[in-house]
Amino acid sequence: MEQLYALISASSIMTIDEASTRYNIPLDILREYEGWGLCNAVKKVMGAWQYDDQDMERLSMIMTLHDIGFSNNEVEHYMRLLLKDGNTEAQRLEMLNKKRSTALDEIHFKEMQLERLDYLRHKIQASGRNNGGKQLFLLSQVAAVDFPIQSVRLKAWNRMQRY
Repeated sequence: MEQLYALISASSIMTIDEASTRYNIPLDILREYEGWGLCNAVKKVMGAWQYDDQDMERLSMIMTLHDIGFSNNEVEHYMRLLLKDGNTEAQRLEMLNKKRSTALDEIHFKEMQLERLDYLRHKIQASGRNNGGKQLFLLSQVAAVDFPIQSVRLKAWNRMQRY
């Protein structure tokens, strides 16, 4: 029975190259993970790290955090909180809420850009029908008259610049 358990356990342990290939994880992410020392026990065999299922779960979380825009430092901090003994849910939730707020600010900023693009397209199309395609408006007038939401735009821009 012990031999069967050892065989099953050994089959789920992978080298860095095997983990990268099997799960399509970039080698730099795997090396970053190794550098953080987030493994429960030293799992080096003949100088090479060995990855098990628990490592793959952690790496999945790391990939998700990278995908949602976390920096390397933020990912490391989040993962250290996740693996820390004690109650860290509030801190991790705060990190996620902050990232969500930033993403919403970026979405709102992009929505305003689209509104302006659509307005300019509309003006060009309307002026083409009325005066042979000549543009009779100033872009500064577009910003000042037709889009009185400059303070909202600046607020979103300033918040994006902080991150």
